Amino acid sequence: MKKLSLYLLATVVLAVVCITCKAQEERPSANFTIEEQQKINIIKDRYLRIQTDFSGGYFVKVPTTSPYSAGEVKNEVLQAGIDAVNVVRFIAGVPDDVELCAEYVDLTQHGAVLLSAVNQLTHNPSRPAGMSDAFYQKGKTAASSSNISTVNLPSATVFRYMDDSNPGNINRVGHRRWILNPSMKKTGFGVGANRYGLMYAFDKSRGDVDYNYVAWPSPGVFPAEFAKNNLAWSISVNEQKYGKPVRNQIKVTLKHVQSGRVWAFSNNATYSTARQSAYFNVDTGGYGVSNCIIFRPAWDDSFQYQEGDEFQVTVSGFEKEINYTVKMFHIN
Repeated sequence: MKKLSLYLLATVVLAVVCITCKAQEERPSANFTIEEQQKINIIKDRYLRIQTDFSGGYFVKVPTTSPYSAGEVKNEVLQAGIDAVNVVRFIAGVPDDVELCAEYVDLTQHGAVLLSAVNQLTHNPSRPAGMSDAFYQKGKTAASSSNISTVNLPSATVFRYMDDSNPGNINRVGHRRWILNPSMKKTGFGVGANRYGLMYAFDKSRGDVDYNYVAWPSPGVFPAEFAKNNLAWSISVNEQKYGKPVRNQIKVTLKHVQSGRVWAFSNNATYSTARQSAYFNVDTGGYGVSNCIIFRPAWDDSFQYQEGDEFQVTVSGFEKEINYTVKMFHIN
């Protein structure tokens, strides 16, 4: 009887411990609401499910430049790229069901071979010796209508494109804007044998999508790992709702809630594309959503965005202001 009582007591204690543990797992962090924690959990789950290890390499048939052959990429490699595209689109609040298109895969695979042959990262590659006109035209079309990278793994290139903050890209953050284009429904990836990767960017087959603006970092919870200290912030606005932004009218303030520190951006100051420098621009080029406001606070290399950091963004210069808050969390 004593042994039975002890067994029952242990069972009850274990049950209480398990219930407590479950409650602790489901309880949001002190920094986040229940709804925010739920979104964080979804983002983490989708991000951590992106396949990163591919036994035997990336190819069913390796692409070659002698002779010229597009090869064949493993479907799981391409799918990992699609998963990366859709998780960043989910974070940004645009439709996150982009699909692989066989036509775009074939096109960009020819582009990957062409860039490998000329060994140059360019949207306008020349025709290498011995390449047929048909092969070259496919490859050239792909290079001129895709995001391109010296990295060949599709999922890795997606996250590189989303940064887009180096001196050569910060003035337009075009790769990022193509990936977050609300009207994109399909894409394809080209994978070079050793380097060079392409992502088809010009698809608009989804058609019209109702949105106010597309921001990165985006409103709500946002992975701190995606916000390096050199990151350019961007807001692409729906012209039908806000009109076209005019650089000398747009003013942006970025406030760090915890410290109260405020950065102001406008046409009245001088900025630099150099790393660690403050930056501001308004670009109306046709990179996905045309009207993009770009700004970056100056940080030194010791700075890192931390979990719980909150930033309030305010944009004036339109008939109605844009206001939103970004709250950082650790995805890993």
